[in-house]
Amino acid sequence: MSSIYVVEATGSSNPAFLTHGDDPAWSPDPNIMATTALNDEDVPGIYLVDLSSSEATFLTDGDDPNWSPDGTRLALTSANEGSTPELYVVTAASGQTSFVTNGSQPSWASDGNRIAFTGQGTNGDPSIYVIELDTGQVTFVTDGSKPSFSPDGRSIAFVGVSGDTDPEIYLVDLATEDVTFVTNGDDPVWSPDGSRLAFTGNGEVGSGVFILTPGSDPLQVANGKQPTWSPDGTRVAFIVAG
Repeated sequence: MSSIYVVEATGSSNPAFLTHGDDPAWSPDPNIMATTALNDEDVPGIYLVDLSSSEATFLTDGDDPNWSPDGTRLALTSANEGSTPELYVVTAASGQTSFVTNGSQPSWASDGNRIAFTGQGTNGDPSIYVIELDTGQVTFVTDGSKPSFSPDGRSIAFVGVSGDTDPEIYLVDLATEDVTFVTNGDDPVWSPDGSRLAFTGNGEVGSGVFILTPGSDPLQVANGKQPTWSPDGTRVAFIVAG
């Protein structure tokens, strides 16, 4: 199992251990983090960790947790091994789940009604779609994977489909459909105020966690991967493989 650490987003502190797990997703409540871990049958499950006590509570089977803007629900990917991945929404308080659509890697929009996700495109490559929860309407956005909705809901950062060995991060404008190259990297995630991107890149020793501010070079703040922002945007949690 991986370990989850936290570091100042400025890189001004040494990483501090938080808890064990994978796929960290910091809740709008700064004291709660969703993580995933395998059970005795190697099925991934989502746990809610109270960061003040380190107590972890099982929520449901699945992975790729992503919080709704109000912190009451999580979008997730089903744990059905060997089948088409499915997106569900689970209520954090009760654990009640509801099916959304086929897909994986969900990212909730700030309006609480849209979820971006990765699905299979017509050519077999991964593609990014957006589903509206109130109507069920699904819209194709672009080829790629690992979408991250910007806080203003106008664009999505994602990992492009490329034959290169190193992944590349792009930005798609949802109104114009224009796609812009951002940087080499993986696992993009917007800061809460939309001013910066955290992502996984090639670090000094293996994978590194980087912060990108437009107009500046990426800043490596730690060794690790899969960053997630604190609700106030001052810290970033990430995993270090165990």
